[in-house]
Amino acid sequence: MPTSKSKRTVSNSKRLTPLIFSLIVGLWGAVLYANTLGHGFVFDDFFVIRDNWLVKKGISSIPQLISTPYLYGFSPASNDYYRPFSLVMFAVEWHLSPNNPAIHHTVSVLMYALTGIVLFYTLATILRRYHLILPFVVSLLFIAHPIHTEVVANIKARDILMAFFWSLLAFQCLWLFLRKKGILWLLLSLLSYFFALTCRENAITILAIFPLLLYFFGEVSWRRWFVLSSLYFIPTGFFLFIRATVIGLEGHDPRLFWLMFLVPVVIYGVTRIRTNFPFRIGDRWLWVGIGFLTLTVGGVFCGWAATSVGNFNIRFPSTIVMIGRYLFKLVYPHPLVSDASYNQHPGVLFTHWKAILSSSVLGLMALYAIITAPRKHLPAFGILYFFVLMSLYAYFTLMRSVPYGERFLYASSLGFCLVLGYGMLKLLRYDLTPAPLPGIPVFLRQYAVLWSVLSVILGLYAFKTVTRNLDWKSNATLRSQDVQTSPNSGRMHYYYGLTLMEDKAMEADSETEKIQYLREAIKEFKKATQLDPYLKEPYGQLGVAYMRLGEYKKARKNFEKAIKNALVYNNLGILYYAEGDTVKALQAFEQATRIDPNLANAHFNIGMIRGGQGQYALGIQHLMRAAACDPFNAPTYYNIGLLYRLLGDEPTGNRYLEKAYQLDPSLRPNSP
Repeated sequence: MPTSKSKRTVSNSKRLTPLIFSLIVGLWGAVLYANTLGHGFVFDDFFVIRDNWLVKKGISSIPQLISTPYLYGFSPASNDYYRPFSLVMFAVEWHLSPNNPAIHHTVSVLMYALTGIVLFYTLATILRRYHLILPFVVSLLFIAHPIHTEVVANIKARDILMAFFWSLLAFQCLWLFLRKKGILWLLLSLLSYFFALTCRENAITILAIFPLLLYFFGEVSWRRWFVLSSLYFIPTGFFLFIRATVIGLEGHDPRLFWLMFLVPVVIYGVTRIRTNFPFRIGDRWLWVGIGFLTLTVGGVFCGWAATSVGNFNIRFPSTIVMIGRYLFKLVYPHPLVSDASYNQHPGVLFTHWKAILSSSVLGLMALYAIITAPRKHLPAFGILYFFVLMSLYAYFTLMRSVPYGERFLYASSLGFCLVLGYGMLKLLRYDLTPAPLPGIPVFLRQYAVLWSVLSVILGLYAFKTVTRNLDWKSNATLRSQDVQTSPNSGRMHYYYGLTLMEDKAMEADSETEKIQYLREAIKEFKKATQLDPYLKEPYGQLGVAYMRLGEYKKARKNFEKAIKNALVYNNLGILYYAEGDTVKALQAFEQATRIDPNLANAHFNIGMIRGGQGQYALGIQHLMRAAACDPFNAPTYYNIGLLYRLLGDEPTGNRYLEKAYQLDPSLRPNSP
């Protein structure tokens, strides 16, 4: 007969634990995206991986990756961003398994699953005054939300995925410091936040989340609140210094950088002021938080003065509508689309019903958050969290007309899930007071109604996520679907035209079918220019399509419309060469290399022409440059080998030929 001790052991073994909750969340995330593991490179994966010569050098390129702009390995002229962390991950993955998208997708899915685990533990740590069912439900809702498909299925979006992951670790380590008083946890929190910034600069908005978290859940004195909040300016300042060193400050408003140093001073002043307001909000810490948000978030709008009043009357309401559209997409994530740029969502005036509705909803949300924040109401935090993380995208939409992107909702969707999860539990009248977790059977019975409701929501989320993942299998599947979802987007028609020309036409079984695809691509490129007259890329691709059809006059006309692009110069050179004008072809190729010194195709073409002219040494020089920019191109090594042989250097020539054969066995003579 079992003893009472053994009964307790059996009972405890059946109890739920935080570890079980976290593993359920992580496994749920992995299962939802398991069908992406066989996908290829899609969308802008090519810029950061397959066509990025630095990333393709593997781990040897890590020092250069952390000391150059984000897209330097694709286009050296680009210096807008500094995001080395994800590039280093891609380089390591490429080193382990070159040109294999499966390894990149696998890492993304694993990191998403790990994010779910860390999210649950972080919420469980911070929301200690609530029952564990709340962080569990919120984590399940977050990890299943279909709005995340672009971030997980698109490898390039690893920067967004990792920025949020490191931000969560920063929150978790900060709370461990508050609980355990160990300075090491605080240092790890600061380091984690620095890593978040190196993943993606947009993590700078997390600066405003730290004081919000401390105010709502930290239970710290105002002095400690101020000190801890201000400490995160240290990794921020260090990151901005490195970023400015790498890419400079050209094109960036210096007032934003000064703001980083002024905020702590102003906050300190605000903490010394006691205020009385009609809503009886006498908690000065609330107003400290509002002051912080106003400066840190609202401060990014200091560039408004650069916008004309006429544009402002359209851009501001259009921005409000865009944020409203983002909010609606969180509530109803259908349909999903990879691009909804101009003119899918036309600008509106203040009097438009969409502007009135969006501003009303967002205004009511803000008012609710301000009124309930003194009581440290969880939905108030969720709303403020959403506003803070969306503020930077609102700024870019206002000032630069940045297009709609579902990836922008990844981190901010946590605010929505907090409100949804809390509201669901409250409406179902569940007690959120902390309590020990019961045994599994009791737990299932106790929350039977919750599981019924939650299973419907998670089931719909899962269906949408899994089916949307299928669209991300390739450029062809993604663009053919999204051009229907976003029919008024000029850029979407441009992307679809590229798919027709580069994928469909090149893989056509017959010449007739190839011509048909090229004609369809031309229609898409023309549609893109009609929808967005400022979009220049379609003209260059129109030139390529016409050139492949042998309609050189039309090709030249379109190339000349987009002549400032290095790739267009390269294509123009190919056209001149096809027409037999070697002199103009060389001039075009050389101009392409002046615009983009690392354009492998242009160097290859120069090398081939020089070699054909008997200038073997000069030809080898350019082919070697092409090999350095694209080290996995077999024809480059093949022609280097041939030119060395023509120079009389048989051993060197054979060495390069052998390398070409290793990369592409079909080049070997008498190969099957």
